[in-house]
Amino acid sequence: MLNSIPTLLNRRLHISLVPRDSLLAKLNSVYEAQKTAPDRLTLAVPITDLLSYYDANLLREVSTVQQGLLLTLAILLASRQTSFKIYSAHVVPIPQQTPSEAIQWIIEAPYLAVSVDSVETSVLTQYQLDQCLGSSRYRICHETLETHLGQSSCLATLFFHSSFAALQVSNFISRGIRVYMDLRVSDQLKEYPGPVLFIRRTRDEIITTQMGNLSSNRGNNLVLDILKHRYPELFQMELIDVEEHVSQYLSVPLDEHSEAWKEMEETVTKFRSEEAGFPSQLGKDQTFDVRKKMAEYLLQKYIGDLEDMHCTPLPHSRFRVPSVV
Repeated sequence: MLNSIPTLLNRRLHISLVPRDSLLAKLNSVYEAQKTAPDRLTLAVPITDLLSYYDANLLREVSTVQQGLLLTLAILLASRQTSFKIYSAHVVPIPQQTPSEAIQWIIEAPYLAVSVDSVETSVLTQYQLDQCLGSSRYRICHETLETHLGQSSCLATLFFHSSFAALQVSNFISRGIRVYMDLRVSDQLKEYPGPVLFIRRTRDEIITTQMGNLSSNRGNNLVLDILKHRYPELFQMELIDVEEHVSQYLSVPLDEHSEAWKEMEETVTKFRSEEAGFPSQLGKDQTFDVRKKMAEYLLQKYIGDLEDMHCTPLPHSRFRVPSVV
């Protein structure tokens, strides 16, 4: 206490000597005095914010002056890369056939933080947000937050209004899928007889069951289903069948294969020009090696690989009319 006497005489106290209740009482008294004063000073920082700075140990000193209080704050420097706006994720209801039933949406996090320059994003749990000290207007996070560039988060994809964002950011409960939405893409696509082009994302982290293993990309199964439906003669069972070869062929990026498949271009094109629609008779009465090369040619025509992740917007250059095969 003896060391604090000079400070008390100078009417200046280190914040560690000021109880929270005393600070709040003094702030309220200053407010009451100021709101009726003819030369009123505008209090730019709300009292709740000052208290949050106190709780976060950002207040260093408090001094009494003629007009009220002089507070010394220690505020961390921020830039457009380190300042974030916080957005709350709201569940959007889906119209139901039965009023008593509802589809539940599951989002990856309740909050999305977007940097002021709209370059970086971070998803936040309620606990992470609560650890950031401050008021509802300003908060300072002491712990480092994991950030992502742009739309690499599915919640960020929704924020940036990208295509199919609602489907990318949410998963339906199984009843919602089975009762309200028939998502059997393969069965639906079999009803369409026109040209198709599949864009396979080689670093997809959502529909790949084993990270880093391209053979586990579920898009491979979709392509195989369509080829078996359209060209059934290619997949006649043998000791080593074409289906197994196709699965192995799809386990690596397409551009890593040799260009031997081009040998089949003239043969397949000529054959398909002489028949209409599907199912096709392509591959009938052909040897295994010929059918295997025909399948490779079809894979190269039906698939376009993109070295990217699930939520990244598709580049405009990848939008093109599929080849008719």
